[in-house]
Amino acid sequence: MKTLTARAWVLVGAAVLLTMWVPTWGQEAASDAGVLTSLLTEVRGLRLAMERMAVTGPRIQLAMGRLQMQEQRVDAMQRRLDVLRDRIEAAERGAAEGQEGAARMEQMAEHAQDPAERQALESQAEQFKAMAARTAREVQRLRNEEAELAGLVASEQGRWMEFNRRLDDLEREMIRQ
Repeated sequence: MKTLTARAWVLVGAAVLLTMWVPTWGQEAASDAGVLTSLLTEVRGLRLAMERMAVTGPRIQLAMGRLQMQEQRVDAMQRRLDVLRDRIEAAERGAAEGQEGAARMEQMAEHAQDPAERQALESQAEQFKAMAARTAREVQRLRNEEAELAGLVASEQGRWMEFNRRLDDLEREMIRQ
C-alpha cells in the first residue's frame, strides 16, 4: 500500500469530520429552532405586556388625577357646608336672643308705671321682634341653602366613589395581566 500524502490525510480528516458534524448539525438546527420558537414566544409576550402597560398606565394616571380633583371638590364643598352650618347656629342664636329680648321688653313694659317709659319699652320690644323675624327668615334661607349644598356634597361623594371604583377595576385588570 502506498502511503498517503499530506494532502490525502487532510482530505480524509475533513471527510471524517464532515461525517461526524453533519448529524450533529441537524440536531443543532432542531435545537436552535426550539430555542428560537421559545424566544419568539417570550418576545411576543413581552410586547403584549408592554402594550397593555402603555394603555393601562395612562388610564390609571388619568383616573388618579380625576379622583384627586373630585376629592378636592368634595372637601371644598364640605368646608362650605361646615361654614354654612356655623352661620345657621349663629343666626339661630340671634333669633333666640331677639325673641328673649322682645319678651323681656314686653314684660318690663307691663310693669312700667310711666307711659313714656312703657312706650319706649314697647318700641324696643317691637324692634327685638323685627330683628327676631329677620333672623328667623335668614335661618330659613340658610337651612334651604344647607339642604341644597348637602345634596350637592352627597352627589359629589357619589362621583368620588365612582372614580374610586374605576381605579379598583383598573387595579384588578392589572393583576389579571
